[in-house]
Amino acid sequence: MRVVLADIGGTHARFAILEDGAPGQARKMPVADYESLPEALREYCGDDAGGTLYMATAAWPYPDGTWRFARPDRWVIETQALEQAGWKVGWIGNDFAAGARGALAAPAQSRYQIQPERPQEIVQTRNVVLGSGTGLGLAYVDGTQVQETYGGHMEVPHVTDEQHTIIKLVRRLKSDDRPVSAEDIISGPGLALLYKAVCMIHGQSFAENDNLENILGSAAPAEQANMMAGHALRLYHEFLGLFAHQAAIFGHAYAGLYLDGGVLHKLVERESFDRHSFLSYFIGDPLPLIKTQLQAMRVDLVTDPFVTLRGLVEIMKDGPE
Repeated sequence: MRVVLADIGGTHARFAILEDGAPGQARKMPVADYESLPEALREYCGDDAGGTLYMATAAWPYPDGTWRFARPDRWVIETQALEQAGWKVGWIGNDFAAGARGALAAPAQSRYQIQPERPQEIVQTRNVVLGSGTGLGLAYVDGTQVQETYGGHMEVPHVTDEQHTIIKLVRRLKSDDRPVSAEDIISGPGLALLYKAVCMIHGQSFAENDNLENILGSAAPAEQANMMAGHALRLYHEFLGLFAHQAAIFGHAYAGLYLDGGVLHKLVERESFDRHSFLSYFIGDPLPLIKTQLQAMRVDLVTDPFVTLRGLVEIMKDGPE
């Protein structure tokens, strides 16, 4: 029986067919173009829709058996409707948990090395996986075991006066009164807030609808047209490094750090990943024992856009839970 892998987000759905133990015929499809998941599956599979479905999603499970997104205009995933359309649901779960498994399984050609691994006196097995996209995900992976967290919702760390000032301005710019979380800054929407905060500090105007694409375009190395965008990117990498620093220490996870997510993919594509700023704050100046372990960690940025589908393959290999 055919096995289809599905990664269902709020904006895009990604599908692939299991071929020789790997995702094949992968395709990214806008969720807004389809009324429901069964309709999108029919578009992807054609007239012979049906089979076994392994699915990761950013939606949350509800007691009535459905999976729903925070926004009411998104798909409602109904396992009963899928079964009526000829699908057997083999597994459904959190997209970042599947993405975390996939990050460690990604081949070398799908990784951008930030820091090479060095020998450590004590064998380390616990890894950190961070995903910076529309939100900020954090998970720990030890072998086949994934520990999901709400780490992206922790208050954002800071160590410099500039970072402290930026956080205060971001809180003013936000649409709610909650303290500034890591996700409020280390994400696509967060980068836009960073940019606006930098403009405020320097007395520069900004457009309310400035977004990730505008900011990255303005900060392109060849243009140097918008110094505010350059400052915002530097701060983004500093906060990313600080958050990764704390995540590794909190989780006692020193085997490796894997970075993923749409924001980071775009930074690598545009050759705008600031390795120096990131590593300066990721390593920091902790106790010598901790610093040695952070310096020895493998740090990779995973560039595979279908990494969650790869993670679903790993979950299939694990067998029944």
